Amino acid sequence: MEIIHQTNRRKIFRILIRSSLIILSFILTVFIVAYFKNLLPNVKTIVLILFFGCIIFPAGLMPFSLIIWTMVQNKKKRVFESLELTKIGFVDKEINQDRFWKLNENIKTRKVDNYVINANLSETHPNQLEIQIPLKWRHVDINEFEVLESEFKSQNIELNIGSIVKLFSVKMLLTTNDYAKFNNDILEFICLTKQKGFDPE
Repeated sequence: MEIIHQTNRRKIFRILIRSSLIILSFILTVFIVAYFKNLLPNVKTIVLILFFGCIIFPAGLMPFSLIIWTMVQNKKKRVFESLELTKIGFVDKEINQDRFWKLNENIKTRKVDNYVINANLSETHPNQLEIQIPLKWRHVDINEFEVLESEFKSQNIELNIGSIVKLFSVKMLLTTNDYAKFNNDILEFICLTKQKGFDPE
């Protein structure tokens, strides 16, 4: 897997342009307010502010963001290779193609009984593998949600808008190295999703 491929190079450029335009809009708004209050700085100061705000700041911030992103992707690649998810039917899937502010990246996916199962490292729970199932929307009132939340919490399951997620400890999966049990846990997760009346997307 190439970490930063051609599509992401184009995205990086577009993100820089969008960031600069947003900062420019903010700076110009401040200048307009300052103008009407007779607080507008001299031309040299305006040019410096525009130069550093719209060019230097976003261009300087981008490398740090890319370093962090690359570290996360390399970690994910090592985890996927160690877990050998292909043994239980997972294949590569590229995501974020239509996301303006996120770079494309690879996750693992498979399909069981029309349910798409996506495997990815959790962004909110360190060292957890996230098994996510996209769902059709259905109304869940506050009482049902509280009951489901209480039941799911003990099983490391989270109900989100448009999906349901189960978390697995990466360390535990690597330690046990039991593909049959992991696969069975995923199938039980799908059965529970069906039982609760959630249909595949």
